[in-house]
Amino acid sequence: MADKKITELNLLTYATAAAGDLLIVEDIDGAETKAITAENLAKYALGNRTIGGTTAGDIVTIDGTQTLTNKAITRPSVNGGAALTATSDELNKLDGVTAVTADFNAIAGIAAAGVTPTELGYVNGVTSAIQTQLTNLGTAIPAAITRTWTYGNGFTTGGAETTHKIAWDADILAYLSLSPAGYKIDPTSVTAQLWTTTGGYTNICLGSTGPNVAFTTKTTNGQTYLNTVTFSGLSVGTAYAVALTFRIMETSGV
Repeated sequence: MADKKITELNLLTYATAAAGDLLIVEDIDGAETKAITAENLAKYALGNRTIGGTTAGDIVTIDGTQTLTNKAITRPSVNGGAALTATSDELNKLDGVTAVTADFNAIAGIAAAGVTPTELGYVNGVTSAIQTQLTNLGTAIPAAITRTWTYGNGFTTGGAETTHKIAWDADILAYLSLSPAGYKIDPTSVTAQLWTTTGGYTNICLGSTGPNVAFTTKTTNGQTYLNTVTFSGLSVGTAYAVALTFRIMETSGV
């Protein structure tokens, strides 16, 4: 080949160069001119790393399937979305989470409904289905209402109630640990018994010839209930015992 200036030589491009093509290198240490292949020159320039490779230290490409280790990425955008600002500590809180999309959607739905963490805390300690418990209560409460209750009390006539004794509905309910605001006594179900306890219990027949009993009622919100039970015709200073049997009804309009 006739001598030519370098500027007169045909040019190789990236697309036409081959790994085995030779380039002239002046080896300073060896004090001679040597040749190096394009492949080895690339390795020299890249520190023997492969672009897009999968070996530790290889060079990352924007679309290569590669595993990155020990990399700090600041404000990355995943799938073109908003910049991710969560920290590693925050993301690590998801470690071990087995919830699926439906679970997270359910949580989001609870929050959207306005349920607060405090309200969720109210179910702490619940050991069985709440609806089952409510159903059981729904069965138990009517049973408590429709069953027959008994109020018993003792008194000795004297003071303002010299020859009579008044039992108020609120006092009877409180004696049974029932709230007067929530329950009332069905006036149509009341039966009364009276004993004298002086010298032993003796049943007293109530009627026009001796002690008698009278009931008064009260109506609220269209509901009529027992107001008072009054025993009259009693002997002054005598000890008595009374028993009332009745049914309970729930207060309406509250």
